[in-house]
Amino acid sequence: MFCDEYIFVNHKYLKTKLDSMPTFHFGMRGGKRTIRVSVKNRDGKRKRYESTQDGRRYKEYSDQMAEREKLSKQMEYFDHELRKRRLIVPENIRVCQSNTKFNAKLWTEMVTGLNELGKGKEYYDNHMNNVDSRGEMLIAGALDDLHLEYKYEALYQLNPYKRIFPDFIVFIPVLGRFFFIEFMGMADDPNYMDNISSRIENYIRNGIYPGRDLLIIVGCRDYLPTDNAVKRRIISFINDLTLDSVFLP
Repeated sequence: MFCDEYIFVNHKYLKTKLDSMPTFHFGMRGGKRTIRVSVKNRDGKRKRYESTQDGRRYKEYSDQMAEREKLSKQMEYFDHELRKRRLIVPENIRVCQSNTKFNAKLWTEMVTGLNELGKGKEYYDNHMNNVDSRGEMLIAGALDDLHLEYKYEALYQLNPYKRIFPDFIVFIPVLGRFFFIEFMGMADDPNYMDNISSRIENYIRNGIYPGRDLLIIVGCRDYLPTDNAVKRRIISFINDLTLDSVFLP
């Protein structure tokens, strides 16, 4: 399971985010669906806005509403963990974000959908992304179950001359950084491993280190890790990142 520190900082982070966001409700006006928005001002008073489905701000409000619903769902998870563990979030807990190049700005700039290799297979994640293998589908499902945000095969420029499409890039907002996951699905195939070894070497040569920035999950023809095993590996990796960044003065 996630370490207590990860639960603490995420709960604090999400509470701050949700408290600063408007609240949203669907309604009807003149036979048209509307979104009603309530925003709290600095003085504690609320202002209310509304847009019908053909209004110029309807999509903006709809996107904001979807983001709030996503964060609220995550908050439910961390609330549940606090109750289950009988914990209280320490007031003085803080995150000391490392000065890493794998930061939120770069995360927002990375684009998916540019890699056409291997597409057309029968495997899909929960967001209907076409993935290359059953193992990748398993990893995507584990990331969703753990309420983690990821990009599948997003373009990453290793250096001015070489670009790659990592299997998964996972963003941890509260830590202000992302990390990579690579699935080695045929570890018992020598030719496949020659290609993978070159890929991992490229990572290392460009400052992406296994255990710090890169999680490698292995399978072969006779072995595929279970859903729980994949989750344990991901959780353990994130716990290490958290414990390196979170402090209780």
